[in-house]
Amino acid sequence: MLISTRLAWVSLLVLLIACTNVANLLVARSHERRREIAIRLAMGISARRLAFQMLVESVLFASIASAAALVAGAWSGAALRRLLLPEVRWGNGLLDPRLAVATAVIAIVVAIAICAGPLIQARKIEMSEALKGSGGSARSARGRNGFVVAQTAFATVLLCGAALFVQSLRRIATIDLGYDVSAVLTAFPYFTDARGGEDDARIRELSTRLPEVAARLERAPGVTGVALASHGPMRGFMMTSIRIPGGPDSTPTLNDQQPSLTGVSPSYWNVVGLHAVRGRLLNDEDRVGTPPAIVVNQAMAQALWPGRNPLAQCVYPWGKDDSCYDVVGVVSDAHRASIFDKPTMQAFISTNQVSAKGRRVRPWSLVVRTSPDRIGATTTTMRRTFRESLPGVEPNIESLGGIVASEVRPWRLGAMLFSALGALALAVAAVGLYSVLAYSVSRRTREIGVRMALGAHRARVMRLITTEGLRTVVVGVALGVAITLVSAPLVASMLYGTSAHDPAALSTMAGVMLIVAIIASIVPAWRAGRVDPAVAMRAD
Repeated sequence: MLISTRLAWVSLLVLLIACTNVANLLVARSHERRREIAIRLAMGISARRLAFQMLVESVLFASIASAAALVAGAWSGAALRRLLLPEVRWGNGLLDPRLAVATAVIAIVVAIAICAGPLIQARKIEMSEALKGSGGSARSARGRNGFVVAQTAFATVLLCGAALFVQSLRRIATIDLGYDVSAVLTAFPYFTDARGGEDDARIRELSTRLPEVAARLERAPGVTGVALASHGPMRGFMMTSIRIPGGPDSTPTLNDQQPSLTGVSPSYWNVVGLHAVRGRLLNDEDRVGTPPAIVVNQAMAQALWPGRNPLAQCVYPWGKDDSCYDVVGVVSDAHRASIFDKPTMQAFISTNQVSAKGRRVRPWSLVVRTSPDRIGATTTTMRRTFRESLPGVEPNIESLGGIVASEVRPWRLGAMLFSALGALALAVAAVGLYSVLAYSVSRRTREIGVRMALGAHRARVMRLITTEGLRTVVVGVALGVAITLVSAPLVASMLYGTSAHDPAALSTMAGVMLIVAIIASIVPAWRAGRVDPAVAMRAD
């Protein structure tokens, strides 16, 4: 919801950039029509009728643009759904009456807004000067430059936002989850038959029959490993009141999180990609009748035994009312429920082992590793195996990579859409700058001709036009960066590992904006440099 709200505001910002661009062009067009407007007024046409004519023209342009926008929106929306959210089932079409009405209303409002400038300018026409084809050029130039400054500022804000999102996405991509998430599937079974309820007897029955399902899946094509677990990686966990001899009676916490306890089969480590950093992992030797063994992660080892060797230490997984488990190994830290988890304490015991007090953690999930090109086929095989081996039990099958992708999706969507809208805003701003400079060159042909007749070199004239454009853009970029810095608190919660005031991102986007401004200024400057002084001096 937060991302969609921010993107709605970004879309509105792109609309404002487009509106300022169109308004700028209409101001230039109305300036070109000063003499025509003055003649119409002199012939008795009322200012109200003239204003109505301009409004009709604006509404016509806005209506055509809105119809094109609806078509483009339907096409691009469908493409975005297929590319970015292929797994989501959309229940409604892209276009509906409410969207069409909203687009029509926006078109009318925009048409009125963008013709306001030309209307105000038309009302201030000096009849005598307009009939002679002069006057108002300096004031009009200031207005056009103001529009360019606004476009540049808005485009800079969007580009800076896109850079911050991309930087966040890059930081997220470097997160070490602790697991090898490639081609790992998790299956959490639940009852679907008429008997309902998941009582303890049925859970025990299911946990004793899951090994049969695992054995069948191990023989399936493409499957390279199958493990049993009480909870799949990053899909739930069981909190525990773990204790250590001589330690406090209260359950220790780390980053305000209690320890978790997971029962795993010996093959779990290879399937999910966890490895031992000290000691050994749980294996087939850890079974009923052998001393209870436990494996802890690095975070738990450092929290419970700081500066000491955790191996052979004693742990009470369910509190001091149970048998003491010996720590036989330490595994690398892995994220427990989310890729954005802070380090938490995790412990693992064997699903094959029962303590002296009769405690055990029953398997309730399957974890399957397959080849990347057979994820879909393996998912189908898993569903079929469950139906045949456990009638009335339907597995909830998820890809570990898909779980991670779903958490990263808001940042990926933000980065892609902000980048696309930022690029669109950049293009619109570049067109606006080009149109202003091209119009300025056309209006200053005689002046440029005089300069060149008096000895100004072509390079100097080109530099003059380019500098004029850059001066306007520099003001807009500075304003855009200032707006970005002021609005930083609004986007700070959407970023990961990146400051909303990141100087590298802001300076890079400001540099991109200036480079685009130079490129947009080249053609008008080149045309100015090719003005023939003799032709320009004879121009009316």
